[in-house]
Amino acid sequence: MIEILHFTANSSAPCRQLTPILEEVGKEQSDVRITKIDVEDPKNSEIIRSLDIRAVPTLIFKKPEGKPIHRMTGLRRDTKQAIYNVLQLIREKKLPNQELEAARSQLVEELKPLATDTPIGQLIELMYRTTYEAKTKKELDDFVRDCLVYLDMNTEQLQKLKEVLEKFHYRK
Repeated sequence: MIEILHFTANSSAPCRQLTPILEEVGKEQSDVRITKIDVEDPKNSEIIRSLDIRAVPTLIFKKPEGKPIHRMTGLRRDTKQAIYNVLQLIREKKLPNQELEAARSQLVEELKPLATDTPIGQLIELMYRTTYEAKTKKELDDFVRDCLVYLDMNTEQLQKLKEVLEKFHYRK
């Protein structure tokens, strides 16, 4: 059995869009149990704090009575497929590399506010979706380094993006 904790808020459009996707996953996958947790309900504050939930929607994948295995934040065009991919990795005991997942989550969270409906914003969204293709921490670091090579323009948004990527790349 694999449990998915779905941290959600009724006031969030992405959360409302994710709910039917998770209902489908729950119906199609007999070994998956989905637990919906409303972040706006004060009785859930302890679990929200203990799992460091900072944004919605957030999915926490875990074995019942076990530690979290994987975290997925936000809604993407390929969210359903991404969920199936994580479930398959868990079933095959090819759990995601925790160091990679922590680094990826941090980078994606910092890139998200820069993704807007402008061409540069769309490029940024593509970049943070591309981070999910990295299979190792080194591949993720190489991707960030390659992005830095191309970010010498001085527009305000590119400068902000460059700062986020440099902060991520040079932290150690």
